[in-house]
Amino acid sequence: MQLLHLLGLEVFQGSEVVAGEKGLHREITWVNMMEILDSLEQLQPGELLISTGYGLTEESPLVADLIRKLNEKNLAGIAIQPGYYIKSIPRKILDQANELDFPVIHLKPKITFGKVTKAILD
Repeated sequence: MQLLHLLGLEVFQGSEVVAGEKGLHREITWVNMMEILDSLEQLQPGELLISTGYGLTEESPLVADLIRKLNEKNLAGIAIQPGYYIKSIPRKILDQANELDFPVIHLKPKITFGKVTKAILD
């Protein structure tokens, strides 16, 4: 399924593509949920990474090249749900995503990861 089609699912209503819109044609082969983005080496091509953004502050060293690393691993995109650990998606992430056409989705508040996974697998 292409990322663009995924965003048409009811569970994603209220979520928004905030960067990398030109990459919405990417194919999703799997969904990976990581609250703490500390083991990026385990990610596989085609995965949509979903995270609450724990540790993704403007000052975090991870933010500096997160999108570049995910793009090199050929991920489909990243969906981040601010509100628990971060107030907003860092500007550095959005800028890199736009530069690389790597989709970043701002997940609506209160959506559960279980609902997202079920909708995608159905």
